Amino acid sequence: MAAFLLSQGENLKRCGSEMLWEAGGRVTIRDNIWYSQYEQKGGNAVQFVEKYYNKSYQDAVQMLLDEHIEPISVDIQKKQKEEKKPFELPAPNKSMKQIFAYLLKARFLDRDVVKYFVDKRLIYESAKYHNCVFVGIDKNGRARHAHKRGTYTLGDSFKGNVDSCEAEYSFHHTGTSNVLYVFEAPIDMLSYISLHKDNWQHHSYVSLCSVSDRAVIQMLKDNPNLNKIYLCLDNDREGIDSDYRIRHNLNQIGYNDVAFIRPKYKDWNEILKAKKGIEPLPAVPHTTMNKMCELIRATIPIVMDNKTLLHPFKTLCSDYKELMESGSYELMMQNAKQLAVDTIRMADSLINCDEKELQLNIFEHYLPHKDKECFENKIKNIQRDMYEVERLFGNNQTRINDILKQDVEALYKLACDSLRIASHIELEQITNFTEEQEGSDAVWAIQQA
Repeated sequence: MAAFLLSQGENLKRCGSEMLWEAGGRVTIRDNIWYSQYEQKGGNAVQFVEKYYNKSYQDAVQMLLDEHIEPISVDIQKKQKEEKKPFELPAPNKSMKQIFAYLLKARFLDRDVVKYFVDKRLIYESAKYHNCVFVGIDKNGRARHAHKRGTYTLGDSFKGNVDSCEAEYSFHHTGTSNVLYVFEAPIDMLSYISLHKDNWQHHSYVSLCSVSDRAVIQMLKDNPNLNKIYLCLDNDREGIDSDYRIRHNLNQIGYNDVAFIRPKYKDWNEILKAKKGIEPLPAVPHTTMNKMCELIRATIPIVMDNKTLLHPFKTLCSDYKELMESGSYELMMQNAKQLAVDTIRMADSLINCDEKELQLNIFEHYLPHKDKECFENKIKNIQRDMYEVERLFGNNQTRINDILKQDVEALYKLACDSLRIASHIELEQITNFTEEQEGSDAVWAIQQA
């Protein structure tokens, strides 16, 4: 798979024994198997091409066969037979001058905070490359994880996890309160603590060293007292997607007190830079989430201005049929919006809400990381939603008095997925218009020259 991606002009990075494809949203690749850290799912080469190149099964197979790809490894069978290397911490350097200079002068971390972790032997300098090593331990104090960060400040510095480390035990601090703060990287975690030093040791903190939620789950298993969770990931597309994905996963296992804290700039270390007068990297807008918020805000007033539907389920069936039979993307976008409006009207007639409540109820069913799904999968979501709505409301009985909250949730989900279709098409149209306009400008400029 690595060879296939390289043949398509994609950029890959070595990440331990795997390859990392960042353009797809942090997808790790080993031989013919891939795994998306953001979406927490993976598969084989054919499934990869189906998902990321929007191909049918037959077209995906044909695309792979036509490439005549040579394996990137010299001897795959030999590599598969090799035993997994045991986890081993990098050898420490005799001094830690270089990492102190990096963490204090280049990253502007608080000296006392850094010294605390150094004294606990959770931060040290490696002998070979003078990397800053962040150690993760289990509840018995045994090292199970190590994240390396290059200390050179020119260009992109090296970062990566030590081979065979366990993601569940990444760099962290365990306090005594019920509060857990979650970060993407050790520098982010230490930056936040540096900004909020008062009584910081009282709380717990974990750095994912990725965007997987395994370290969060392990912290909760090891510390049953933790029940208030703050997700403090980067203020960019990947960080925001991970915020919602991890919160959703935590909600599924019974943790409902989960909130977001986002930095003003791209990440927490940028705030420390700004305080030192250095131009910080700005936050990166989440285009698809902003579009969904815009559509939700525009839809609810329409719902409030319309009368109650006389035959709500029959109206939804008609809207759904028109959506599925749309002859163009423009018509599909209009029909998707109409389905959303009538679905929310039906929900509002069953459980009366004000405008703000309706907005929140719809947005609660929106998971930004799902925007990366292909258009066909978004259509399949609508089909599954409608099947569930038909199961709940498709009989002739009047169920006004025994409507359950989860029944109305099915309507909110259908409305949300309908607006997601409209959002997808609108953003596609904006992108295409921009490209066409740019092309026209280029032609015009050449002609004028």
